[in-house]
Amino acid sequence: MTEPTPKLVSETSPLIGTSQNAPAESHITAGQHPEEEITIPENVWYIVASLWTSSFLSAADTTIVSTTANTIASAMNGSDKITWIATSYLLTNAIFQPLVGKISDVYGRRTTLLCAQFWFIIGCFFCAISRTVTDFAIARALAGIGGGGMSALSSIIVTDVIPLRLRGMFQGYANLVYGTGQFLGPVIGSIFITWSEKSGWRWMFGIQVPLVLCTSFLVFKNVHEFRFNGEELMKNRFKRGNIRRIDLPGSFLLACFIVSILTLFSATSKLQVHLSLVGAFFSLLAFFLVEKFIVEEHIIPPAAFRGILRVAALVALFGTMAVYSLNFIIPLYIQIVHDFSSLQVGIFNAFGVFASALGSMIAGWCLKEKKHTRADVVVKKAVNVSIASCLALCAGTFVCMFIMRTLKPTLFRKDINYLKIAFLVFGFTLESVGYGSFLVSLLILVVGEVGISHQATVTGMNYMFRSMGSVSGVGISLGVYNMILYKELYHYFIVKGKANGKEILSKLFNNSFYIRSGLPSIYVHKVLKIYRTSLGDSSTMVFMMGCTALILSLLMRLYKVGPRRHTSIA
Repeated sequence: MTEPTPKLVSETSPLIGTSQNAPAESHITAGQHPEEEITIPENVWYIVASLWTSSFLSAADTTIVSTTANTIASAMNGSDKITWIATSYLLTNAIFQPLVGKISDVYGRRTTLLCAQFWFIIGCFFCAISRTVTDFAIARALAGIGGGGMSALSSIIVTDVIPLRLRGMFQGYANLVYGTGQFLGPVIGSIFITWSEKSGWRWMFGIQVPLVLCTSFLVFKNVHEFRFNGEELMKNRFKRGNIRRIDLPGSFLLACFIVSILTLFSATSKLQVHLSLVGAFFSLLAFFLVEKFIVEEHIIPPAAFRGILRVAALVALFGTMAVYSLNFIIPLYIQIVHDFSSLQVGIFNAFGVFASALGSMIAGWCLKEKKHTRADVVVKKAVNVSIASCLALCAGTFVCMFIMRTLKPTLFRKDINYLKIAFLVFGFTLESVGYGSFLVSLLILVVGEVGISHQATVTGMNYMFRSMGSVSGVGISLGVYNMILYKELYHYFIVKGKANGKEILSKLFNNSFYIRSGLPSIYVHKVLKIYRTSLGDSSTMVFMMGCTALILSLLMRLYKVGPRRHTSIA
């Protein structure tokens, strides 16, 4: 009897389960298991261009809001609700991104991506016609459903067609495109706001609708199922029983927990604090019970949240908390405390955007390997790059915190201290380089750890922790800012009995531009110092988040990665 040919293993052989005796397909190297080798499709650049166009628009949409949130809130007399403008989009991102990987496994990559683009279009349309801050926040939440799916699926589909040894470079290219979108977002936003402060922001959302429709056409034409046995997987994808494979109860309860935490840090009374704590406790308890005893497949698969994968997820969580917090706090700081124009805020933000793209390219270059490199070698290198990235992130947040706490407020725009602002730019740039770098290194780490069969699940989980970090980081930092600001302004105007204190306090919370266009001059300097103190205290919280990410990244060195764990060959 002829002995069977020994089965070859590669970088993509999964550690969490292994399929046996699968037939070969045309896009797989002859004689090998379909997971052993990924042959890059001939039209790969058409595929990635279709995906990156969606990512570009999603990135531009994100930074448009981060630098114009204050203007939008003030235009609708809702500056006190700015936290929800910032977090509503991020919240639905956090809820739906972990589901995207599983949904695309069940219903197909292209179908899921087209659905995500549909929700993004709906959200942008309703943003353009919003009449109140509440309407706008709901519309942003709808857009977040689509935006999260567009980002995660872009990474998942590229991983389907690009081998691990080249994955870092392609992720670097993707982040460069994403960074360009983030750079152009504030520029486009400032152009529309400069054109019309009252209605310009409506047009900057409305114009995205036809643009995303064009990207949907590109996706429909170029993106298909590139997984092994994809046609067979798609035959019964719409069976009623497949819905049980998607953890909707767990996602809902996780969303309730995140909302409770956000409400806790934006609470203005003891009753709200108590209700938030109760809501957080019971939603977390219910989430544990549902995941333990009820659902068949989990939003966070236990096998994908162990060892180094767990630490990597927590690094992504706290690192993203720090970065997104700064992305919202610093624009507020330079706009309110130093009277930067919308255009100047956009230019400032551009340094961080391109620094993030540069960090991604550096990490991708560092992680690029030749053929026949073991996956454990790539994973080890990804750990080292992650540590260096978190060190840069932590150092950058410290510089930003120091400048924000010590630089005196600017009464007149002509008196801006650009030398010290340059140090703030340096810190923001350093932090962004670190962030862009660890985005790539952590993604390569988790894909190398579990293999191609489970990459959609772990990629979705990685994006989930990043989304949870973004929404909780922004919510906590802005919540701390609002809490301290309210306390200090209330003490200054109400407790000290200033003339027309209640009226002034109300106007300040409804429209921060009132400081320089209506507030009596005798109060301006003191109020600016209060804003500086509030934002500075919030930046201290950001620095603590960055330190936590650095400490966790060092813990990854405790996990030994060697050929016994990673026998796959790239």
